[in-house]
Amino acid sequence: MDVPGRLSVCADSSVPPSLVARLRRAGTQVRTASEDGLRQETPSALAQWAERAGAALLTLDQRLWNDQRHPLSRTSGVIVLKFTPGKLDEAEQAFAYAQQTYGGDYRPTTWKGVKILATPLTCLLKMLAPDGAIITQAVERAPLQEGGPKPHKGAKSREAARTAA
Repeated sequence: MDVPGRLSVCADSSVPPSLVARLRRAGTQVRTASEDGLRQETPSALAQWAERAGAALLTLDQRLWNDQRHPLSRTSGVIVLKFTPGKLDEAEQAFAYAQQTYGGDYRPTTWKGVKILATPLTCLLKMLAPDGAIITQAVERAPLQEGGPKPHKGAKSREAARTAA
């Protein structure tokens, strides 16, 4: 499922089929739990499913953001979308923003120990540093004419955060 230059995702059952259809129309490779016959949607089963598929896990379940219950060390990439219920345009914007903020494609080595909580206007990134420390970065959306997201003051870029750790 890993296509260079494209983010591939595995969507759990919390992601509405209408959002899956929109993401597919936009060119995102999406597998769904129901299409793959995934019967047990525990966090560990979902993580294993996404990792086997070579994709990040896409969910609306904000409980997966909790590192005490769902440690970064056990994730190969999680994107949690947060948007106004029923507003699929917001969901698409949040997904596009997450993709733009962290990178366009999925590589297990770069997504290992990464979680993103994305809204249409902000992204929170959590990354596991090589020494086991958790690096958190908040990124606000810049106006489109300025060319995309910009980190909060004092935030490190993904590359700087990884090399500093």
